[in-house]
Amino acid sequence: SGNYNDPNAGSNKTVTVNGLALSGSSASNYQLLSTTASYTDGVITPATLTVSNAAVNAKVYNAATNATLDLSSATLTGVLGSDVGTLNSANYSAYFASVNVGSSLPVTVINLGLAGSSSSNYTLTQPSGLTGSITPAPLSADFTGTIGKVYDKTTTATPATYNFALTGLYGSDVVNTYYSGSATYGTVNAGTNITVNVNGLYIAGSSASTYQLMNTALNGHVGTITPAGLASAGLREHSKTKNGSDCAG
Repeated sequence: SGNYNDPNAGSNKTVTVNGLALSGSSASNYQLLSTTASYTDGVITPATLTVSNAAVNAKVYNAATNATLDLSSATLTGVLGSDVGTLNSANYSAYFASVNVGSSLPVTVINLGLAGSSSSNYTLTQPSGLTGSITPAPLSADFTGTIGKVYDKTTTATPATYNFALTGLYGSDVVNTYYSGSATYGTVNAGTNITVNVNGLYIAGSSASTYQLMNTALNGHVGTITPAGLASAGLREHSKTKNGSDCAG
């Protein structure tokens, strides 16, 4: 039989072989002086462990690919005997294949490690085949600037895209606010700081699918109705008749 000097992974390990014997047609002509031999070229390579039951946490869109793992139910497969090995998640990173909203998105994991007294005897295969979900990020709309018009005896308002501001956008994402419902002033009369009500808000743009608009109506004192201009008609001169009555001249 042959034995390493210890069971741990490593190189240049001492190996001892016992029970050596001679064989062959001329073996009887020789005497083996030792039935034991040892050498220091032994190598024990680390055993491979895999991770079971790792999961990807769903996340809200943030214009980045970073992902996090749920390892609360994760276990190591391949630990031998009474060896002590656990997952070390202190330095791992995980990445979605895309920043965009979606389900069953592939996730790559790196640098998930091992801990425990026997960890040096194992190598860990990083989890594969993991998928996760990215859900839309919330946006809130508000008024910005003044929504104005010239008095026309109606309450109709016509906000422009630039009259809406969005809170919650990331980076250079392109999302604009529009409305498909009504937009009205709180009065027909000229004035400032007039209440404006807008319904049926929605978002559009190249990045709109990664967001969810949380409010579909707005009201605020952002309206201005300026007085309508009137053209002056020429006044005809009046003169008095000799009897003192007015008449047009």
